[in-house]
Amino acid sequence: MKEIIKIPINKEDEALIAQAEKILTDLGLDRSTALTVFYSQVVLHKGLPFEIDLTDFKRETDSGNESSK
Repeated sequence: MKEIIKIPINKEDEALIAQAEKILTDLGLDRSTALTVFYSQVVLHKGLPFEIDLTDFKRETDSGNESSK
């Protein structure tokens, strides 16, 4: 039997999830299929299927600090 994992969703995430699910629906995918595709890509790439770095985070943080000066 498969184990079901429940993750609490806060109010900020609800808007993000709604936007993502709208895009997935437009692509003809449900959440389960999208997660299967994502997991398949993680296995294929042996990591996340996209690059994550601090460049964008630093840029957003820096611009936020400048506007508060």
